[in-house]
Parts: sequence; C-alpha cells; structure tokens
Amino acid sequence: SGTYTIGSSGNYTTIGKAVADLTTNGVSGAVLFTVAAGTYSEAVAIAGITGASATNTITFQGAGRGKTIISNSSMNLYFESGCSFVTFNGIDLTNTSTNIALESNYSVNCTVSNCNISMSSSSGTYLIYDNYSINFTVSGCHMSGGYEQVYVYSASGSTTYTNSTYKNNRLVGFGYFCFYMYYTNDDQIIGNVIDSAANGYGYGVYDILGCGNNFQNNQIIAPGLYVPLLADEINYYNNKTTYKVINNLMANFLDEFEVFIYDAGNMIVAHNTMVCTQNYAMYWESEYAYAGIVIASNIFMTLGSQPAAYYYDYGSSPAFPGFFAMLDGNDYYSASGGPLV
Repeated sequence: SGTYTIGSSGNYTTIGKAVADLTTNGVSGAVLFTVAAGTYSEAVAIAGITGASATNTITFQGAGRGKTIISNSSMNLYFESGCSFVTFNGIDLTNTSTNIALESNYSVNCTVSNCNISMSSSSGTYLIYDNYSINFTVSGCHMSGGYEQVYVYSASGSTTYTNSTYKNNRLVGFGYFCFYMYYTNDDQIIGNVIDSAANGYGYGVYDILGCGNNFQNNQIIAPGLYVPLLADEINYYNNKTTYKVINNLMANFLDEFEVFIYDAGNMIVAHNTMVCTQNYAMYWESEYAYAGIVIASNIFMTLGSQPAAYYYDYGSSPAFPGFFAMLDGNDYYSASGGPLV
C-alpha cells in the first residue's frame, strides 16, 4: 500500500519494474504510482495481483496527455486474465507498429482514462481489443487509428462478461470500423464523438447480437460512413435489459441507421437526430418481433431521393405496427419531396 514514484529518479525506473514488484508481493491496501513525464519504451502486461480489490485499488497516474507516454512497436498495455482494479490515468499509449495498442482480456474493473491512444489504421490492427471483460472502462480519451478501432467481443447473453463502458471519448482516423461489437452485453457507449474515418468511409458502430447495450448522447458525424450504427439481431440471446439508442446525433452518412430484430423485443430508439446524404435515414427490419419496442420523438432526414425511413416486418405478432409499444412523435423529412416513409 502507499504512494510510489516511477521515473529516472523514482522508486522504480520503469513501469514494468513496478508491475513486477506488484506481481511478486501483492497489495495490502490502495497503491498509487505517480509516473513522471517522459517516454517509456516498454510493453506493460499486468496479470492478477494478490490482494487487489474495490478497496485495494492500483492506480498509475501520469503527468498528462503528451507528457507521460508508453511507446512500443508491440502491445503497449495488456490487462491479462485475472487483472483487476487497475487504473491508468493520464498516460498516453503510442503504438509504432501494426499490432494492438491496448488489450483487456478477461480483466475485471480495469480503467484507462484521460489519455491519447494512437496507432496506424492499416488492415489487421486494433487500437483497443476488449475480450470477455467485466466492467472495463475507457473514458476521456482521444483515439486515433486502428482498422477496427475498438473491438469488443463477449459471450452471447452472458450476465457475467458485461458492462464495458466507453464514455466521453473522441475517435478519429479509424481504418474501417470505429466500434466492432460482437455478442456484447449491457455495454455503455455514452457521450463519444466519432468524427473521422482515415479513408473517408466505413462504419461508425457495428453491433452484432448485442444484448441490452446502451448508446446515448453520442455524435456519429464522420463524413462518408456507410452506416452510423448497425444494430443486428439485438437482444436475441437475452431480452431482459432494454437496448437503448437515445439522444444521439448521426449525420453525414451515406446509407442508413439500421436495425434488424429477430425473435426479440425490448428496444428504445428515441430523441435522436439522423441526417443521411443519400439513402434512408433509418432502415428498420423485424422478423417475429414482440413487445416492448419504442420508436419515438426522433428526426429522420434524408438529402437523397429515398424516403426518410423504411419499415419492413415479417411474421411478428401482433403484426406491424401492433408490436410497437410506441411509434409516435417522429418527424420525417425528405429533401426530394418524395414519400416520407
């Protein structure tokens, strides 16, 4: 327990040496490592630390953006299986090759906050690789690069591997996918700005078979995206938590905000503004959908020749639009003057 310094004249000269000491000795109370300004050319991997808990937290506190930097041609920071209650704050991660900058693999309650995370956007790169995490948080960060910038993978319908949180980040220069999410559960994507793709095209959020995820207060405004948010077969494996798309701005995209619900329900799409340059602002497809679906108080606008929104349903009971708990208060605009829906 206690406070220690990392730097050329500190208790430890590298972050890795501090981690080695933690691994050997464990902790008996909260630990704070103050990391001096400078560039640390190392790969930091942290496994389970004996004694770490919600009370006995482990924090690495840098000097701030652009001051304390972990720079490496391989992975910069790796929360290994068993790693828990570890926070990196104000420490930049700069990946100089084609690898992964930050990985969380079966970690529990780990956090990265208030830093710059960067790498190239070439094919096969992941800026963040979030795999079967529990309560993993990335907040207040500026993220640049990665072909799949944030990759989140979990267990379908799990009530254990849940609640990855990405909040108040700015995401730029991704190669193709900003968020690629598969089998995720109760993830929180809140208050982020997705403002540019490296090649001028791609996907904002690609969410496949997600359950109970929450997208709120985001700005998905990168020009040229095919789709700002694709919610594909959501809540299929676990229908207990409401899937939410609330109060987001989606603009400058080519095709549509797209939802596909199959044999599921319990979704809210509300208070969003969606402006498409070519196609539908929203494309809705449901098959065998059921109760608890709300589409309310949205603005759907297309600058192209298509209707502002497209609804397709097959086999739901009650039939479209009867399975909606609410389908009301939406404004539809078409610049061409054609059909609105």
